[in-house]
Amino acid sequence: MSFFNKLFQKSDLKVLGLDIGSSAVKAVQLQEKNGRVYLDTYGSFVLGLYSGNEPGQAVQLDPEKTTGVIKEMLSEAQVSTTRTVATIPLSSSIISVIEMPDVSEKQLDQMIPLEAKKYIPSSLDEVMLDWSLVGEKKVEVKDEGSNKKEQIKKKEVMLVAIHKDILERQQNIIEQVELEAAAYEIEVFTIYRSALSNAGSETVLVVDMGASLTKLQIISEGVVRASHSINRGSQDITQAFAKSLDISWAEAEMVKRDLGISGKHPQILEASLLTLDYIFDEIRRIVNAYQARYSKAVEKVVFSGGGGSLPGLNKKAQDSLQMTVETARPFDNMVVPEFLKSTLEEIGPEFTVAVGAAMRGLEEK
Repeated sequence: MSFFNKLFQKSDLKVLGLDIGSSAVKAVQLQEKNGRVYLDTYGSFVLGLYSGNEPGQAVQLDPEKTTGVIKEMLSEAQVSTTRTVATIPLSSSIISVIEMPDVSEKQLDQMIPLEAKKYIPSSLDEVMLDWSLVGEKKVEVKDEGSNKKEQIKKKEVMLVAIHKDILERQQNIIEQVELEAAAYEIEVFTIYRSALSNAGSETVLVVDMGASLTKLQIISEGVVRASHSINRGSQDITQAFAKSLDISWAEAEMVKRDLGISGKHPQILEASLLTLDYIFDEIRRIVNAYQARYSKAVEKVVFSGGGGSLPGLNKKAQDSLQMTVETARPFDNMVVPEFLKSTLEEIGPEFTVAVGAAMRGLEEK
């Protein structure tokens, strides 16, 4: 029996990546065959349509409505597997790289919960805590007796905490839609897997632009070195378009998706700058702080999320930041139907999280 199971898993392994966002739910089903990854199907449903809000607006659906939307999306996309990797929003988690004494991992296990209290504002009873050893460094300290400076070795630990109530909510949703959770993963790690897997030793700033939040993460060699959230997102640009052009929200959302800030309409570009300039200022601040701390340059910026598809965004960001700017292309690492290639390139940033989640499931086969 085990022999046939192994054959089945090798030739026909399917995994669903599920991203429950603030303005839409997205799913990507991948299949591994003969060592290659294939796109089986994908889907996205706008949550605003189920809550009386406009498309593109961030909403808060109750769990019952959320499960209804997901069920409908899975049916429409003809998803054929229950094996799922679901994501945890970065806003519901804490990631921090901390310095610890050069001791054994067993000793670190005992010390880290005490140290974590300095970085986690809520009670440790309210979070799931995990950590990973990510490096070592030498730190210069002053000897109190001789007043001489000496270097001591420190261990760098990536500390991760997830609020238990958020994890429980995701677990309940997965159960209600009759899926089987293979894993839960924080968004930033799924983004790294799908958009930065070929980054090597580069230090990259990921700008994940959602509807209401823009999340900034500096990632170096797979380690999240800095993380910051901005209370601005793509819905703020839509609102500015609607007000500036005196059109409805739905019309403004269409204008944003079709024209963006490509320069074809100066009034649109001017309306978007209030949001974009604020985001660019925050990018400069987090990049400067990182470079001052680590004496290492951030080599490029990668945009993901629904806002990352905004036409003209790359050029505007490159001109403003004076850095190399790219858009996430998560579907490049798999076999996709030829007729879908241009569409998947266009919508790729929106599916970065879902693709990365599904890839995690394939890795754990």
